[in-house]
Amino acid sequence: MSKRGKRSGLQQSHRAGEICATKAAVHPFVFLRHSDHGLAWVEAGQPEKGRPGPRRTEIDWDKVPMDKPYGEVIDWICKKTGLGERQAKARFKEHCQQQGGQNDTAKGGDEPF
Repeated sequence: MSKRGKRSGLQQSHRAGEICATKAAVHPFVFLRHSDHGLAWVEAGQPEKGRPGPRRTEIDWDKVPMDKPYGEVIDWICKKTGLGERQAKARFKEHCQQQGGQNDTAKGGDEPF
């Protein structure tokens, strides 16, 4: 089954509707993979269970310099954990909300929530 029709350069052995219609009666899912040749999807078996995604990076909040301005706190979190700025801001905001709003802007920071 080709994804892009004639542009893919593949010969279609089945129409997409035929595959879906015949498989739907037996299996509720149709699994596809990228073709080795051309721009296409081809029918594939059920994928193996993959390993779980990356674990959430832990932040030791006792070591975070909360007396610094907001921007410096975010930079510190990024450097120490390897998180991106956006993720660091989200985690900092989440932490402050769990603390009941205390330290939500660090030292009178520049980005209040």
